[in-house]
Amino acid sequence: MDASFPITSHQGILYRQRLKLSGNVNITGNSSNVSLRENSIENAAVTLSSTTSARVFHNTFIEGAALYIENSSDLVVSYNTFNTSDLGISINTSSEGTISHNDIQATNTGIRLSAAFSGIILNNKIHDCTTGLVYDAPAVLSGNRIFGNDTGISTTLFDETEALGYVGSAEPNNIYQNTIGINLHDARVKSQHVFLNTTGIFGSGIIGSDTLEDANLIEKNYTGIGQFSGTVQYNRISGNTIGIQAMDDQTIYHNLIYRNLQMGLAISGVSDVRVINNTFYTATGDNIRLTTGANNVEIRNNILWTEDGYDIYVAND
Repeated sequence: MDASFPITSHQGILYRQRLKLSGNVNITGNSSNVSLRENSIENAAVTLSSTTSARVFHNTFIEGAALYIENSSDLVVSYNTFNTSDLGISINTSSEGTISHNDIQATNTGIRLSAAFSGIILNNKIHDCTTGLVYDAPAVLSGNRIFGNDTGISTTLFDETEALGYVGSAEPNNIYQNTIGINLHDARVKSQHVFLNTTGIFGSGIIGSDTLEDANLIEKNYTGIGQFSGTVQYNRISGNTIGIQAMDDQTIYHNLIYRNLQMGLAISGVSDVRVINNTFYTATGDNIRLTTGANNVEIRNNILWTEDGYDIYVAND
């Protein structure tokens, strides 16, 4: 079906004919109980605007196709496959429902949250995108697997009522095998599992909550936290090649930093770094290493234990 078609103010329509849709589909105008199922959608935009109880199940979105959600409630988008040339799913205006168990691959962005989404975004696979998920508005994100992207999650939210990991009750998202796991733009994050990335967390803001109960687990990356300006607090940072690569004017406190392979904390060529009330342990390598003229560094009230290396190494430069 090549032509675009609108569905306006209808109830109970089911499109379940394994159609090949290449024209835009606009479901608008207080439509309710409309279902879009088991279709192949190619180079077409599907827009759900002011719908109630719409269902989008088991469709395949390919090439220039995308799903846009606007002012809709009791929405369910589940078990769809996206392999698109730009965008998978975009929340354009505030909506409510469930987005779950989708396999999303897009050249640009997998899911874009430009407006608040009430309900839950659950157990999706988001991969092979430039940015897997753009988190610029609040939503509950639970148990999503975000992998193989240039950047796993990018976020701009700092307020504790909106920030990544702060909304609702959720399981950690698994963010792995990306070039950058999470990019914070003056934002904050807690309760995420960030592993096997080149750099786990990058950017600026605050990494961590106010308690280890809500810690991020940042493990098995090359650099756990790197090129990050801001506070690092109450995280578990383990098994990385380098746990933290410190930056100027940084405070690092109340973290568990353990079993990193080369260095738990690398302080190289930077100044005004505060390292307070952390616990360090390593079987190999150094816990804290100062090199390349690092200066104005305060290391106070930490627990340090190494079996084969230095607790604190200070280069003669």
